[in-house]
Amino acid sequence: MNSFWQDVRHGFRMMRKASGLTILVIFTLATGIGANTAIYSFVNALLLRPLPYSNPDRLVHIWETLARNDSMRLRASYPDYLDWAQQNNVFEGLAGYDPMKYTLLGQGLPSRISGTLVTTNFFSVLGVQPVLGRDFLPDESEPVALVSYGFWQRYFGGDSSVLGKTVNLSYQPFTVIGVLPANFEFAIDEGSVVWVPVKPTGNQVARRSNRWLGPIGRLKPSITLEQARVQMSGIAERLAREYPETNAGVGVRLVPLRDEIIGNVRPMLLMLLAAVVFVLLIVCANVANLLAVRGVARRREFAMRLALGASRRQLVQQLMVESVMLSLLGGLGGLWIASWATRFLILPGNILSKLPMSQDVALDWRVLGFNFLFAAWAGMIVGVAPALQSFRISGLEALKEVEQWSVGKGQKRLGSLLVVSEVALLFVLMAGTGLVLMSLQRLMQVDPGFRADHLLTVGISLPAAKYPTAGQMTRFFEELLNKVAAAPGVRQVAMVDELPLTDYRINTNVYAAGKPRPPIGMEHGAVVRTVSPSYFECVGIPLTSGREFTPGDHMQAERVVIVSKSLASRLFQSEDPIGQRVVRNGSVWAVVGVVGDVKLGALDRPTPPSLYTASLQEPSNTNDLVIRTSIPAAEVSNTVRRLVQELDPELPARSMRTMKEIVQESPSVFTRRSTAWLLFSFALMALLLATTGLYGIVSYGVAQRTREIGLRMALGAQPAGILRIILKFGLGMAFRGILLGLVCSIALTRFMSSLLFGVSATDPLILMVVSAVLVGVTLLACYLPARRAAMIDPAEALRHS
Repeated sequence: MNSFWQDVRHGFRMMRKASGLTILVIFTLATGIGANTAIYSFVNALLLRPLPYSNPDRLVHIWETLARNDSMRLRASYPDYLDWAQQNNVFEGLAGYDPMKYTLLGQGLPSRISGTLVTTNFFSVLGVQPVLGRDFLPDESEPVALVSYGFWQRYFGGDSSVLGKTVNLSYQPFTVIGVLPANFEFAIDEGSVVWVPVKPTGNQVARRSNRWLGPIGRLKPSITLEQARVQMSGIAERLAREYPETNAGVGVRLVPLRDEIIGNVRPMLLMLLAAVVFVLLIVCANVANLLAVRGVARRREFAMRLALGASRRQLVQQLMVESVMLSLLGGLGGLWIASWATRFLILPGNILSKLPMSQDVALDWRVLGFNFLFAAWAGMIVGVAPALQSFRISGLEALKEVEQWSVGKGQKRLGSLLVVSEVALLFVLMAGTGLVLMSLQRLMQVDPGFRADHLLTVGISLPAAKYPTAGQMTRFFEELLNKVAAAPGVRQVAMVDELPLTDYRINTNVYAAGKPRPPIGMEHGAVVRTVSPSYFECVGIPLTSGREFTPGDHMQAERVVIVSKSLASRLFQSEDPIGQRVVRNGSVWAVVGVVGDVKLGALDRPTPPSLYTASLQEPSNTNDLVIRTSIPAAEVSNTVRRLVQELDPELPARSMRTMKEIVQESPSVFTRRSTAWLLFSFALMALLLATTGLYGIVSYGVAQRTREIGLRMALGAQPAGILRIILKFGLGMAFRGILLGLVCSIALTRFMSSLLFGVSATDPLILMVVSAVLVGVTLLACYLPARRAAMIDPAEALRHS
């Protein structure tokens, strides 16, 4: 221990003596460790940290599937949910949820909040207990609600007397019976702040085809996920035989709840974690080079200590202690950088703020342990180079030639190896970044089926308690559409019950009337959208044949539909669809128009067949206005908000966004854009580090070869020849690194296939561009020291040597 503390004290003296190098090394390490710690904090919160439920690994989400499209996931009907609960013996309990939107009244200005209808056993299945009050009772009859911790703090100031108070949700009072824990988040309920017991009525109870409930289950301790899948598949087969009209071809899929919550985020986070590890490796290579160069300058010190009796083990220990001290100081700096970066990335509107459970990201003990483990590991890595040099020092011979130390072949090989490794790592990182950027570009070139420019969307939800009849809903929306249409800057306005590029589900079966009915369970599925007259013209969806809906398509008129081009092709093949009839939900509808296909979900997913009904024939209390403007869409938003308030002062306009924002925030674009932005940042950081590393090793090599260069020039070498020699040295290292990086990138980029779209993991254009960039950067990094070498005065060089 005495020897160790002597090494520590000596290390501090050496850091003070070379303060410039010390600051550079600490800053470089802090950057690499901080970036790693920041991304690891997201990985820890989303992938590693247990979900805030009791025994979360036993929780699963249950979906229904269709035989005609096994990749399509549907929610369950309430009758199916009840049968599952009664017939299974693999779950301790089954519960269900259904996200909702409410208008919060009586708490200042009316506002839209997210809520969830849940079965009364929902929280007991999750294993969550309120921190204040009680859970729902099995036979809850009164309108009661549980609220989130944040809702309680915001609207009730954290007052424990909140129990028994009421909250007005869409004109219905609910009594608050409990407050949920501060860390509770379900993440697939759209950020709910209130939870209300579900009371299924009407078609929800009677119709098995009405699939609206999201079931979750808790496996019994002795049951595996595969056993549960087998039994639930058997139950689905029995229901298909008993209820062929609604359940033929309907299967069941069980997904671990964590996988359901995290979804497509996992590949992105792992990709980012791999990227920052590559950055840290480049940082370590750079710092190792710096310390190795510093080690050459300290060889007289090492020789003197060996001559005075120090052992090589003591020299190695001293060097390792110094490097670990530097890395731990870098770790402290990295902790500050990580803390700042983490808070910045989860600020509302920032690149990772939309990730599920992103507000749980924090520098907890796991992250702190990771930070200092990485710091210590980095210290061991960067201490290897100077430690290896100490083995090559011979005490007495060293003292005889202390003034003539030059870089030996071993040092040259080590420096070259570090640079080659940096270039190879950088190649892989840049290739991955290029692939994600090209995927994003290809994705943004996908035709969504509509024109997003100058299009503003405004969500309006009418409370059923205040607008209970179809006539009241229709009159409100008609009046609002007329007022908005007359507003300055508005060219056209229409409405739809659900916007494009939002999540969707196949919610109807349809087949052509007058033709043989397809086998039960194999009918054509379609997504139903309810739209107002002029919707297709307003949004820019092409009408390929027939007509749009008109004000004459009302309740008393013949039931009519407009079908998408893909659905028309499936239903009628080469026949003209106009005038044909389709059967939907047992009713016959006349086809009056065919429109182009529209991306209703993600841009990278197949375009689903769509069927459109008239808003005057199937009124909805929830719609989105789509407003085509002649001025920037955002400038119309205040006018629309005022018009909504004039019609109903208690009605908030929700989700006021431009269609371009919706495109940018769609999951497929958001994931790739977030990944591309962060990868580009890391790649740029790594490129700067690798460039400085290459510049440093070439500059140091030139300085050590001053005598050789002077001799060459004295013997007749031309400056151009010297320039070529130095550039050849740098390019040789770069080409070896590029070749190694090419092999590694071909092997590794295959693992990022889920993030790619329209581009191969081994796209030759990306690989060639990355190679060209690295060659160009190498030439730039080598040119200045090469030019300096070419201008050496031979006489001065020989006198100096």
